[in-house]
Amino acid sequence: MKRLLYIFLLLQPHLLMAQLHDNQWALGFQSNRTENRFFYRFDWPLATAPEMVLRKDNNSTGLYTASYCDSAGNILLFTNGWNIFNAKGEIIENGDSLHQPTLPQFETQLSYPFGQSAFFLQDPDSQSIVYLISMNYGEHPANMISYSEVGTDLMVHTIKITAGEAIVLEKNRVLLSGTLMAPTACRHANGRDWWIMVSDADNNFHYRILLSPLGFSTVQVQNIGNKPNTVPVDGSNAYSTLTGNCFSPDGRFYVDINDVIGFSVFEFDRCTGLLSKERRFNFAFDMLPQYLGGPIVKYYRHTFGSGAIFSSDSRFMFVGSGWDFGNNLIPVGVHPLLLQFDLSNDVLGSPDTIVNPFGYATNLSRDAFVTMEMGPDGKIYLNTYRQDSAYHTIQYSNLKGQACKLVYNTPYFGEYINRAMPYMPNYRLGPLDGSPCDTLGLNNVPVAYFRIDDTLGAQQRYFYDLSHHEPATWAWDFGDGSQSTERSPLHQFPGNGKYEVCLTVQNSYGASTFCRNVWIGITDAAPVPESALSLQFSPNPFKDMLRINISAAGQLRLHDATGRLVLERNCAEGVQEISTAQWVPGVYYWQFTGVSGQSASGVVVKG
Repeated sequence: MKRLLYIFLLLQPHLLMAQLHDNQWALGFQSNRTENRFFYRFDWPLATAPEMVLRKDNNSTGLYTASYCDSAGNILLFTNGWNIFNAKGEIIENGDSLHQPTLPQFETQLSYPFGQSAFFLQDPDSQSIVYLISMNYGEHPANMISYSEVGTDLMVHTIKITAGEAIVLEKNRVLLSGTLMAPTACRHANGRDWWIMVSDADNNFHYRILLSPLGFSTVQVQNIGNKPNTVPVDGSNAYSTLTGNCFSPDGRFYVDINDVIGFSVFEFDRCTGLLSKERRFNFAFDMLPQYLGGPIVKYYRHTFGSGAIFSSDSRFMFVGSGWDFGNNLIPVGVHPLLLQFDLSNDVLGSPDTIVNPFGYATNLSRDAFVTMEMGPDGKIYLNTYRQDSAYHTIQYSNLKGQACKLVYNTPYFGEYINRAMPYMPNYRLGPLDGSPCDTLGLNNVPVAYFRIDDTLGAQQRYFYDLSHHEPATWAWDFGDGSQSTERSPLHQFPGNGKYEVCLTVQNSYGASTFCRNVWIGITDAAPVPESALSLQFSPNPFKDMLRINISAAGQLRLHDATGRLVLERNCAEGVQEISTAQWVPGVYYWQFTGVSGQSASGVVVKG
């Protein structure tokens, strides 16, 4: 069996504070639904590219994937909605028979069919207790055609971990019943406890539960919002969703996105758990008056699923959707649509279109962006309804419009993951300093960190800030005599060489400095001769698969004839296989930069 390995890196000491509980994601199953599971591990300290490991266990994670790492980023637990597994892929003691009974239609999917429906939280008073918060699904009471299944019970499962061994002390405990969406969570303003939020699937009810050293509080409900009550079931609402709600990384905003007509963004009070100041956005129908000889039939908010995520600085919100277009008689299909909303405005004005649905490079007739999640590397990962072997990536979520840089089919897994996408609370959110609930003496002492991205300039690098715990200022020293106070600067180095780049972040409670060496045009390893760097592409012209034999590790980029980046991947030495079924025929220009600084370029053609 093909097996891809990743490199385990030693964390630098200050990164042990990083709370990397979201560092590994369990992904889906193979196309033949054998018992294969994938882990995508984010690389800290990002010295090399993150890679994927393919594991073979007795059960598949399917779509209902949730995982939990220790603070250093090592996998502890994961689930498929039926069982809870340890790091070895073994069902932990008493970790079976979750969410019973199971609807018959779920049996063939090897898991519950709804992603982003579960997450793990550590007990605020005990490091040995971890809770799995999950949604149980069943039939909608009214058997509504837009979603015949709906969340029926919010559940908690209590896990004790002692000396590396895990046991479920209690499972399938019901916290809340109703017609519900998938749950979300946000750190309380005291920096220790957690708010658990669940919205009603049909009405403007929002339920909140506080997890504190006293356990789980009683359920409180708030009636606020202007989404339709109930969600209409007609030709304008052929699809709906039960996932997609989320908090912004700083906990200021919460989005309720489950009706197809529009969505609501609320401000969130981390002290009280209350929502306020709704900003409502309703999608217009028939936005284009003529297409294919007739008016647009529908414009769905989400055609086959859900998708909403906030930028890492909480200024922007991305909404994934799909254009459902055609004329009055013949529906033609669905193309993906990705929008960016600027939350610095008092109202949700016209969004920036990150992906034009009619410019999307695909021959598929039905596709839409569905789920999204942010990794600890600061990138937003998306998947689409029909894309089953890769994620798409928003590289720079803090930048406005097209500058956020959406990259297709990266990371590419080469194996079927379906639409598996976890939901991860922001484990690195600290207290709300100065608030009435800031009573525990916890302070946001910032932790400095950053990633480095190459640009098309040989001596240019983009430094993307990944610091956390509320830094107020940023001070960069690039090691070449120049400095910057920008949060994420683009820097041009004066020439080839080794530079020590340091970032110092500071607020009223303290400061933190993180340094990394950057090699421009050179390497600290033995130099690789020019003749040793070679890439062989086959077949050329290619069709649905492009195979590349690379003589040394490095970074590969391919652009289409318009200059649009279609692939960006860090490659190991050896054979790489790239699925190109969705690429349009034409000329593609490739550039490769080896780890030694050597480079090569050329042209391949899709026939």
